[in-house]
Parts: sequence; C-alpha cells; structure tokens
Amino acid sequence: MIIIENLNIEQIIKNSTVEELFQVNIKMQDWIWVNKDIFSDIVYNALEYESADEEYLIEEINNISEDKLNEILNDKFKKIGWISVNQRLFEKLVEDFISTKDIETFIYVNKRFYTKKIIEKTNELSWILKAMAIDGYQHLSLEDKTLLEIYEEYFNENGMLIEEILLRGEYKFLNVATWKFDEQINVLEFYKMDEKYRQWSEGNSNFMFYELCK
Repeated sequence: MIIIENLNIEQIIKNSTVEELFQVNIKMQDWIWVNKDIFSDIVYNALEYESADEEYLIEEINNISEDKLNEILNDKFKKIGWISVNQRLFEKLVEDFISTKDIETFIYVNKRFYTKKIIEKTNELSWILKAMAIDGYQHLSLEDKTLLEIYEEYFNENGMLIEEILLRGEYKFLNVATWKFDEQINVLEFYKMDEKYRQWSEGNSNFMFYELCK
C-alpha cells in the first residue's frame, strides 16, 4: 500500500502493481475489465484509505480521463504480457462477457489466452475464409493463382481478418472487394466495386471450396 499526503492519482497507479490495483493473483486470471464505475475502487486499493480526504480523492479521480487511465493501464499490462482488447470484439470471443452499452469498458487480456480464443474463433469461421478465397479466385483475378494458392496466401488461418470482420462487420480487400458478415443469421455477402455479387452460408462455402479444390 502507498501512503501519501498530496494525492497524485496518475502516480499512484503508475507506482502500484497490477495485483495491488485489482487485488487479485494475476497468474490466476485470464482477463480483467475496467471502467469509470470502478476507477475509485482501483485507486483505493493502491493507497491507505484513511490517509486521504475522501471528497478530495473523488474529485481527483474524476479529473482523470478514461483515455488517460487506459493509457497508464495499457503500459502496466503490457509489461506482464497482457494486451488491450476492444470490448465489442471480446464479447464475441468469450461467452461469459457482455459488453457495456452506456459506458466505455476496457478489457485487458493475457496474450496467450487471447491468442487461444482467436484461433478457436478463426477455426469456427474458417468457412468465411474459404468463401473469400473463392470470390478472390473467381472475381478478383489474383495473379493467375489457383484457389488453394489464394487461400493459403491470403486467407488460411488469418486471425487478423477474423478480428476485423467481427469488430466492424465487414472486411475490405485491395480497395476492390468488400465482404459483409451478418452474425445474426450467419451469412456473408460479397461486393465488388459496391455491387453485390454473391451471398454465402457456411454449408455452401465449405461445399464449394472442396469441390473447386478437387
């Protein structure tokens, strides 16, 4: 714990460990969420509560912006091998997390845990990557490559692409093609130069890919 006379909230957070701030054994955690509602709790954890005037403390806490808090915590989590993840994306990867609609929530995740979740989601949505490869092969004239070559070079196990389409609902390719993913009905739409060319379902994508690769 840190006992101080003149409060400097930023310095309190910077001088405290992640375990002190969140009162957890970090080795037992996969992810941690933070928003303005629990900001004061984080600061209280880092100092002797009796050592500070509560009203002054609350005032100082309210003077710290969410962006500044995120910046400081980003640095602290980065040092222990964790990363910051958009809460809307994280919601699609972890079943027991629900994103907040009325307040910005920051998610910090053990990098190994996040990598595992992205790999799982990429495997689950591999049909999207196959559909994109087919569209590239049939409609984008990608350097006279075979379908399998296009798939392996641009799409196979492309977790960054899956991140993008989950977060934004669409993925743009070579300033020519756009795929839009409707997660509610599990449908992928392919557009070329803003014209809709094709709509994919999971079953159709997998069937077409394997047929064309024969």
